[in-house]
Amino acid sequence: MSTIDPKSFSDPEWLQRNPFGALSTIASCVDENENEARECLIRMLEHREILSGYDHIIDSLIQRVGLPTILPRLEVGDIIQAITHDKKVLRGKVRFILPQSLGKVFIADEVSLSLVEKILVDWHEAT
Repeated sequence: MSTIDPKSFSDPEWLQRNPFGALSTIASCVDENENEARECLIRMLEHREILSGYDHIIDSLIQRVGLPTILPRLEVGDIIQAITHDKKVLRGKVRFILPQSLGKVFIADEVSLSLVEKILVDWHEAT
């Protein structure tokens, strides 16, 4: 995989021309350079809609490179307690650093802990 720049996997036109080749390249690289394979896969996942029809291969690669596929079942109170000790809490408001794409984030500040707790309770009940 060293002959391919991982940034290529962020290029939707390149992915659209050869989706199976891109996936095959990642699959062949996993054992020799898992970190590079993971980076390429993460970049490619930004354009997952282009890769429809390859979901089973993508899911397998996600597991092979060690990316999480399920969320652990945690109690809402434990999550809130952990959040309150986070360095991003300022004056009782939580700041979330939300990735939008590789290298680009959105900072959502002024999020109240009560809103976070309500969302977590609703999510917990739905799962």
